[in-house]
Amino acid sequence: MLCRTNEGRHYQSFSSDGAETWSPSTPTPFVSPCSPASIERIPHTGDLMLVWNDHRDVDDAHRGKRSPLNVAISRDEGKTWEHDKILGDIPGHEYSYTAIEFVGDRVVLGHYVPGAIQQITLFDVDWLYE
Repeated sequence: MLCRTNEGRHYQSFSSDGAETWSPSTPTPFVSPCSPASIERIPHTGDLMLVWNDHRDVDDAHRGKRSPLNVAISRDEGKTWEHDKILGDIPGHEYSYTAIEFVGDRVVLGHYVPGAIQQITLFDVDWLYE
């Protein structure tokens, strides 16, 4: 489970019994403003894909905003993450509430951008592994 917080990063909790009980929540490596992250299992590989607003090294113009938008994958049930990539970093844009759908070999993301109705981002699943 991934939880957004006001602590400057997401927190995580794990269940080993089908979500009956959960481990105590602990900080993740995902530095982020108070914004939601989205996570889905990649159908063809079973790996996890995470979409979030990465604030590890953001400049002052991005501080506190839901930007940039990043994606990463985990091959070990969320213990470690790799292939971190930027999906969106348009100055003045913020990205949040990402819906994830896999269509064939493509990833379709729908996300809210203030001032716009909805933005769609498409990319090949293989790109996540490059």
